[in-house]
Amino acid sequence: MFGDVSIVSKNYKQKFDRIIMPHPTISEEFLKDAVYCLKDKGVIHFYKFVSKDNAFEEAEEILK
Repeated sequence: MFGDVSIVSKNYKQKFDRIIMPHPTISEEFLKDAVYCLKDKGVIHFYKFVSKDNAFEEAEEILK
């Protein structure tokens, strides 16, 4: 299926056990859409470029 994820995702509420978001430059823009599609206890593989020294803090801030 092809389409804008922010539109197409509305058709998949809690449908997926695992979501892979491999594009590290724009993944966070679609994180809410991914969570919407995720089943309870599902897993999101989220990739993001962060600084070496502050990696955990930067990732934590994104996920708040």
